[in-house]
Amino acid sequence: MTRVLVVWEDTYFQPLAEILNRVVRKLAPNTDASRPSVLNHTARSNTAFDRYVDTTWPKVSPRGLPMDPGPIDHLICVIDADKISDLLPKDVPRPPNDSSKVAIWNNSTGGAAPKARSTRRGKKLSGVATPMVL
Repeated sequence: MTRVLVVWEDTYFQPLAEILNRVVRKLAPNTDASRPSVLNHTARSNTAFDRYVDTTWPKVSPRGLPMDPGPIDHLICVIDADKISDLLPKDVPRPPNDSSKVAIWNNSTGGAAPKARSTRRGKKLSGVATPMVL
């Protein structure tokens, strides 16, 4: 079974984690043996992802988390994009104050994504993250 650790930007990630688990159950094969096991943790801020990938991931990937031991195959860092314009001011405009214009702003930022580092058993890979709307 593939084990995936999802590290969320915010401490209060549980509602988003539940949505992700529903998506995995819906899209994964029907057998439990081939369905990925999704573990959740928090970095407590988007600026902590580099530290998490460099320091914490090498320690937890072979052992797992204290509440769910066992090797972890993949690491995914998720920012909730509430401040993505602060992280990428040249690429992503600030969200509008007028809530009726948020959908237009969201559609206009679909191609802009932060650089992401994906890992598999500690091997770092560079790539561009693709935004995913759940």
